[in-house]
Amino acid sequence: MRTFRIFLKFCERIGGVPEGVAASLSVPTANKSERSRSESLSEERADRILDYLETYEYASFRHVLFHLIWNLGCRTGGVRALDLGDFHETSRDGPFIEFVHRPEEGTPLKNKWKSERKPPIRDSLRDVIADYIDTHRHDVTDEYGRKPLLTTEQGRPHKTTVQRTVYAVTRPCYYTNECPHDREINECEAVGDYNTASKCPSSRSPHTLRRGAATRNLNDGMPEEMASDRMDMTPDVLREHYNVQTEDDKRRLQREFFDSR
Repeated sequence: MRTFRIFLKFCERIGGVPEGVAASLSVPTANKSERSRSESLSEERADRILDYLETYEYASFRHVLFHLIWNLGCRTGGVRALDLGDFHETSRDGPFIEFVHRPEEGTPLKNKWKSERKPPIRDSLRDVIADYIDTHRHDVTDEYGRKPLLTTEQGRPHKTTVQRTVYAVTRPCYYTNECPHDREINECEAVGDYNTASKCPSSRSPHTLRRGAATRNLNDGMPEEMASDRMDMTPDVLREHYNVQTEDDKRRLQREFFDSR
């Protein structure tokens, strides 16, 4: 639309259209929720955030929450539904997380029983979770007597707590102490209160982490069917709504495939 307005301005200059046509053209702007449908957190940004959390907030609630969503690509409802016993630190074939549909106890999974799965996790995430349990996890139970894996002082975190935390840690000023929007950090409305962190134009929702995790998995060479199983979605949904691979990414993977033969 903006390109078309530039063209109209050119037409005005050469007398092709009446003056003022370009100015009268309304250019729609997407709001935060509309942008989030196509936004993704890049692997580079995710790595920088994890580096910051690893250094300055190791094994904190924020560290574990971000690490879980980025590593597993899980939904907000899925990550808050995890119980302490759903973290399998040791098993014959390595550590894993177990997602269980418990609708009668306030933690349903989106696709109900079909959402139940046991994705493996990296050793680095296992260590962070184990250290969180030993040092920062509150020894609390929820209203059903269950022990949540992720906790606040009050018990199991609400979805809004998960969302606000992700918005907060994805603000560039949080992990770089710089603002790409030329705002005064100390005076910015998105700083200082988790409730307003989403007002930062560069902050990202949990859903963008899920989309970024999907793309990262594919860029790492994970087959589509395996990635979709891990993240509880169909391959068609993965391709249509979550895969934001560039053509360069796809070409690189094809080259690596050819070179491995």
